[in-house]
Amino acid sequence: MSDLLQHAAYRFSFSAEAVAKEAEVDFHQGAAIALHIKVRSVSRTQLVLIANDWRSENGGPGRWGREVALPLIDAIPPVEVVLMRQQGRIDLEVPGHGRIGFPRLSTLSTASAPLFAAELISSLPPIQGEMLSHRATLLFREEAVLLGQSVNYHRGDDVVLHLNLRHDTELRKDQLALVLNDRVHGEWGRERRMGIPVGAHWENVEINLFEGDRKQGLVIRGPDGRWLGFGRVTTLDGVDSPEIPSGVELLAGPSGAG
Repeated sequence: MSDLLQHAAYRFSFSAEAVAKEAEVDFHQGAAIALHIKVRSVSRTQLVLIANDWRSENGGPGRWGREVALPLIDAIPPVEVVLMRQQGRIDLEVPGHGRIGFPRLSTLSTASAPLFAAELISSLPPIQGEMLSHRATLLFREEAVLLGQSVNYHRGDDVVLHLNLRHDTELRKDQLALVLNDRVHGEWGRERRMGIPVGAHWENVEINLFEGDRKQGLVIRGPDGRWLGFGRVTTLDGVDSPEIPSGVELLAGPSGAG
């Protein structure tokens, strides 16, 4: 299986203006910047991908860490940067130019949704859209979040997909955590999480479910266009109709059984 298809979490496109202005993508953990990404021009023929973090130790003043850099020889903007989840670290790859690891961040599950200037940097789906098949659209109202409601897809006694939105103290106050999990033979799996920006005042959050091929599994798209993969579910065919609790509305797509 392609490493990009298996582990890609985010894809960003840095425009020529983003490179000229050294526009950045930042992932926050509380007051810290857990991952800071930009593309810098160092000469007429060379760009460089930069990854860093900014943290405070023991309540002292914050400071930048040591930069991790990937030279991009003869690269021409726009520059595509792919973030990939690996065991115990995050990797950044520029297709055709190489990859660097960033072990100071072991997971994106506790980081906020990325912050960046949308007029300079574009967020792309981690896998190509034409490879995806839409299965459902779910609308979460504020009531569902306040009551802790979840949407569950069952196959027999197993929960093949458990999906909810909830507040999380690790995230910014204007974000919710999109949480995916499953329960097989009575045991819950490991959660997959992504911060969803909703603003200070919100009423509805739309979540879309897609299927890739059987190697990619289920892919969830948030309201801001970012994607979260859930490879433990390859298809919703054959599952029971989803349990839709109060505060959640199924807007489109098959109800489950196929």
